[in-house]
Amino acid sequence: MVFLGLSILVIALPIWLPWALRPILQRNGIQYSTYERVGYGRFALRGVTFIKRKTEFKAARIEAVMPTLWVW
Repeated sequence: MVFLGLSILVIALPIWLPWALRPILQRNGIQYSTYERVGYGRFALRGVTFIKRKTEFKAARIEAVMPTLWVW
């Protein structure tokens, strides 16, 4: 039963990741304006800003693979 629940969470990751990603990144000083899904295995963030102490990083677009593919 637990395995089934975890499987559903992993399969549904592209659906719930946008809601979970913003608060997680904001705790680490990263903000973004929009999230977009690029297929099932990738996502892109637009208007990304990272500020920590005297360091500031800005990017118009960052694309990455879904966390489930990091595990593989």
